[in-house]
Amino acid sequence: MYKGTNKTALASQAQIADALISLMEEKNFASISVCELCKRAEVSRQTFYSLFESKEKVVNFELERKYCVSLGGEPCCCSGKAVSIDDICRIYASYIKEKREFIRLLEKNNMLTFVYEDMYNSLLNCESFFRETTGREREYICAGLAGLFAGTAKRYVNGEDKGEEIEKFLLEFVRGKRC
Repeated sequence: MYKGTNKTALASQAQIADALISLMEEKNFASISVCELCKRAEVSRQTFYSLFESKEKVVNFELERKYCVSLGGEPCCCSGKAVSIDDICRIYASYIKEKREFIRLLEKNNMLTFVYEDMYNSLLNCESFFRETTGREREYICAGLAGLFAGTAKRYVNGEDKGEEIEKFLLEFVRGKRC
């Protein structure tokens, strides 16, 4: 996936991601072809493949693009300051409330594993989160939290909840008050 700074390439990536979301609102992800995606995004197949390896990578890009949440204006993993589990819960609760429709599209297409994988990798690679924990212990912590967040997202998008209680639930759960 393209990670450069070329404005034209970045604009094309956004066009492709927006086109994929638009198509997913009309039909199942599996039935969307790269050709159809390129037509909707008004880019060539060559442009598509120079920016993404596959349709799945477009979903990863979209999660990153809209999921790159911040603490005090900087992405949480890039800020250099310690990020607590409470911070992560607050950020994630805000994210799923804000991006409910995108997450609903992923759920409709049986693709919430993308949310899980993205959250797991984000937490695992975040040097500001659980700084003193390394190795397998860190992997298990990140896997557990990613599962909690993906499961919460699934429940939220399939329910009638307005979202006000999500942050409270997540915070109480990770603090051991909801076991």
